[in-house]
Amino acid sequence: MVATIHAQLRSATRDVHLELERHLALLREDLSLVRYTRIIALFYGFYRPMEAGLQRLKTLVPELRFPLRARTELLKRDLLALGWEVQAIAELPTCADLPDLRAPEHFAGCLYVLEGASLGGQVITRHLRQRLELTERGGTAFFAGDGASTAARWKCVLEWLEQVSKSGLRVEQIVTSACETFRALANWARVQGIHHER
Repeated sequence: MVATIHAQLRSATRDVHLELERHLALLREDLSLVRYTRIIALFYGFYRPMEAGLQRLKTLVPELRFPLRARTELLKRDLLALGWEVQAIAELPTCADLPDLRAPEHFAGCLYVLEGASLGGQVITRHLRQRLELTERGGTAFFAGDGASTAARWKCVLEWLEQVSKSGLRVEQIVTSACETFRALANWARVQGIHHER
C-alpha cells in the first residue's frame, strides 16, 4: 500500500519539526513574555517573505479550495498588542535564506508547513493564555489562527495535497520542500539568536 502524501510528509519532517519545537520551547512553564515577543518578531521576519513567495506561485498550482491566509497580518497584530510601534515592525529584518519558491511542488511543501503550524498553534494558544494571560486580541492571534475552524481548514489542505500528489506534481519534491521549510525556519531562529532556554 502506498502511503498518503500526508503520511510521507509527517514521517519525513518529524525530526526537523521536533528539533524546531525544542528550539523555540514555546510550551515551557518558564516561558517569558520577552522571549515570546522575540519569537513573534522572528516569525514575522520569516512569514513575510514566505507568504509573498506563495502568492507569486499561486497561479502555477491546481486550484485551491481555500483562501491563502495572511498570517503575517496576524503576527503584526500580535506585535502591536505586545507594545510594538508600526515603524519598529516595518523595520524588522526578514529572512533571505528561504527554501526554493519556484515550482508548484515548492508551494505545496511550504504550504504544508505553514498551515500545520496553525494546527499546532491551538495547543500553544492554550498554554499562552494560561502562562502569560494573553488573549487573541492581546497577543495570540497568530497561534489562535482559525480557532474552532482550524481542524476543518487543515482537512481541506490535506485533501488538496492528496489531489495534487495525484495530478502530476512530484511527491518527493513536495516532501523535500517541506523539510527545507522547517530547516529554513530553524536556521532563521538561530540567526536571530533564539536559543533553547535552559
